[in-house]
Amino acid sequence: SSCEKIVGGWDFTGITSTYDKENPFDDAGHGTHVSGIVASIDETYRGIAPGSKIVSVKAMNAQGTGNFTDVLAAVEFCIENKDRFNISTITMSLGLNGYSTNCDEYSVLFGLFSDLIDQANDNGIMVVAASGNDGYSDKIAFPACLENVTSVSSITKSDEVATGYANTASILDLLAPGS
Repeated sequence: SSCEKIVGGWDFTGITSTYDKENPFDDAGHGTHVSGIVASIDETYRGIAPGSKIVSVKAMNAQGTGNFTDVLAAVEFCIENKDRFNISTITMSLGLNGYSTNCDEYSVLFGLFSDLIDQANDNGIMVVAASGNDGYSDKIAFPACLENVTSVSSITKSDEVATGYANTASILDLLAPGS
């Protein structure tokens, strides 16, 4: 609540804490790391979109795990609050398994996500998801594998794929700073 970059948010994890549901706390640190890559205004470590604001929507617990319903609810929250918070992009730094082709039809659950992503896109919201950190050179994680999600993998300071952990595949959309 003390960061002027954070303009709103919600905690969907269902964890009882002293924090208000409208003031989610990043108890894992990963969301803060990703937000810094995007929005940092630091002179040395400037983000790729330093003028951006952040709506912190928590769908994972302190251990970095969660469930599909919380992630679906978080995406729905962004769509429903698009105008309230001027949401133009949803970034998801989470992933499950690995797929070498688009995975929209893989299961009914993946189909639900695909439909919700299409709804976000129809509302002018770009959806971006991390490709995963398993070191696959031929697969990317769900939800990055969904057709209308922009999948992104990590590069180093020397513009090389972050070998050892960054997932890539022929369906990967782009590489961006991440190490």
